[in-house]
Amino acid sequence: MPFEGLFTDVSLESPDTKSDNDFKTTNSVLKKVLDDKDTFCKLYEDTTLQALKNYELSNRSGSAQTMAADLAALYALVTNVI
Repeated sequence: MPFEGLFTDVSLESPDTKSDNDFKTTNSVLKKVLDDKDTFCKLYEDTTLQALKNYELSNRSGSAQTMAADLAALYALVTNVI
């Protein structure tokens, strides 16, 4: 499995909160991407552009607009506009 740690159901009624440190991954590519903001942003951009192209080719304009909005949010975040 590419993940280690305990996956449990989350109850919205429970006051208990888990630490983010409970989750670990053994996937080396995922570890590298998560360790570096620039690498993450580049991979996210590439993946989103691929999805955007496929949605446009299949005439899924609503999904394509969602992908375009995701890219706009990423660009705004990277350039510190938000």
